[in-house]
Amino acid sequence: MNDRIEHVRYEARQMLAEGRDLGFPLALTYLAIQLMMRKEGLPVPRDILAFTFEGKISDAQVTNWQSPVGG
Repeated sequence: MNDRIEHVRYEARQMLAEGRDLGFPLALTYLAIQLMMRKEGLPVPRDILAFTFEGKISDAQVTNWQSPVGG
């Protein structure tokens, strides 16, 4: 299970980087991460950014969900 979680965490980081590079709104990338986690059969955490970056950043820090970088 830990390997699966680490794989999903890695994939979420990749999705966030690609979304930023392509100029997608953070909200769209966030939704894609939620869908990926559901597809993998994992519970979706309340704070996806905290899960993805192991508590280093949080959803609460996002000031603009329409921006690719969240602010």
